Amino acid sequence: GCIGEALPVQVVHSVRPPPLETLEVSCDGRHATLRWAALDLGPHAPLGHAEIESVQLYVRGGNVEQQHTLEPDTMEWEMRGLAADTEYEFRVRLENLAGPGRDAGAKCRTNS
Repeated sequence: GCIGEALPVQVVHSVRPPPLETLEVSCDGRHATLRWAALDLGPHAPLGHAEIESVQLYVRGGNVEQQHTLEPDTMEWEMRGLAADTEYEFRVRLENLAGPGRDAGAKCRTNS
């Protein structure tokens, strides 16, 4: 027999977010503008819930290494005050409760 009352259970099948289809970065002087878009899997999307909870942005260049957690609907980010004549690497990925999606990377060099 059972002891106590039955508890309702809700099963949620979560899937990782889709990979990024594009990541574009343009450097202008000591500023960089990044734009990205998630891959639209259309009818090939896995069944389940792939809600994006955050966007993770990683920046590395010169003596800078940063990580930014952005809102899930963010598709553009601008960085100002970067070091002159320095190559920067940017990586962006979408994340949710099921884990991270595949990231995309791009590099650019700031002007002096």
